[in-house]
Amino acid sequence: MELTVLLRKIEARPQLYVGEAGIYGLRHFLCGYIMSEKERCPAYHDWLFSDFTAFLAEKYQDNRDLDFASLIVANEAGGNPTDIFFQLIREFTGAAETG
Repeated sequence: MELTVLLRKIEARPQLYVGEAGIYGLRHFLCGYIMSEKERCPAYHDWLFSDFTAFLAEKYQDNRDLDFASLIVANEAGGNPTDIFFQLIREFTGAAETG
């Protein structure tokens, strides 16, 4: 399954995939998913933990070596980090499609 399709499914029903664990549970789930995809297809491009994280670091002007979940938690004062993650994914994928 394409990662963007999976992310849309998770956004619609996050408890089904990660329970009540929040953004860090989501990160762990996605890490496992991506690892399994890389085992199945070694050429699989992990844009979530590379390109998306770089996008967030630039957006927040935060050059610390943090993963996407930690960047969101550290730089977004209000709101649900998981909801913010999905908003940022839409922003990132929209920018990637037009850029």
